[in-house]
Amino acid sequence: MIRPTLFASILTALAIIPATAKQCIDARSAPQKTEINGTFFSKTSYDPASSCLYVFFNDGSIYSYPNVPAQLYRQLAANSDPGSFFSEEVRDKFGKPLKIQARTKPLKPKVPPPRRPVPSFKCVEPPASRRRHVNSAILDFVAYDRANRCLILFFDHRGVYQYGNVPPAAFNALVAAKDIDHFFNAEVRNNYPHRRSDVLTKRTGRGIHHHHRHRDDRT
Repeated sequence: MIRPTLFASILTALAIIPATAKQCIDARSAPQKTEINGTFFSKTSYDPASSCLYVFFNDGSIYSYPNVPAQLYRQLAANSDPGSFFSEEVRDKFGKPLKIQARTKPLKPKVPPPRRPVPSFKCVEPPASRRRHVNSAILDFVAYDRANRCLILFFDHRGVYQYGNVPPAAFNALVAAKDIDHFFNAEVRNNYPHRRSDVLTKRTGRGIHHHHRHRDDRT
């Protein structure tokens, strides 16, 4: 025999569950519909009576989010970045959303960004005797082709890169800098055309051979 209090609790639970589900069952009946550019959704609807937020995603799916305060919906609609606001303040904050309509549009394939063209400039590999070992966390050696104003950087385990149109003063300042890594990031990295040097990388083993030889000399 079921106790009266337990029976009443079961009835209450059964009454609440369908009612909650019916509150967010039909997005088309929502009184407010707002066009919002949310990056991955284009429209939202809100029902103040049930506090249900409906989100129309770009793939054609529609989801409802229960118990969303009206003030939060107004903030979503007025936000300059509604997609981020939705992800941070709505998506996982109000229980499991209800899928009203499944995806109807295929997802657009991700297109990789176009590769930047490799800059063209002349650069001659200097002899090993003209490479300078530097005290750096990211560089093993540096070299400079003065005739072509080309700076060559041998990165630690990252390969060899050439930087074109680098004046001699910039090279001298780099090797004389107290913090070479900081100088490189601030004054060289994005200020000159550069490219990876496959030839130099193959010949030096991406700097690994030189790095290990220097380490062996210390031991």
